[in-house]
Amino acid sequence: MSIREELIKAIETMEEEDLEELLEYARWLKADKVELSPEERKELEEAKAEVARGEVVPWRPIQQIGPD
Repeated sequence: MSIREELIKAIETMEEEDLEELLEYARWLKADKVELSPEERKELEEAKAEVARGEVVPWRPIQQIGPD
């Protein structure tokens, strides 16, 4: 069974209230397809390279330390 078929099967069993939320989420996902500018694309590639080189600090440990 394809993902599309599984979604349709699941949707057919959902309550109307849940369907409204699902539709809102689907519209949000569809609208969130923003093209990056050349500068943003370059920054993204630089960030990916930094991650690959291990030059990043995970957010979770910093978040747990908190402000001084």
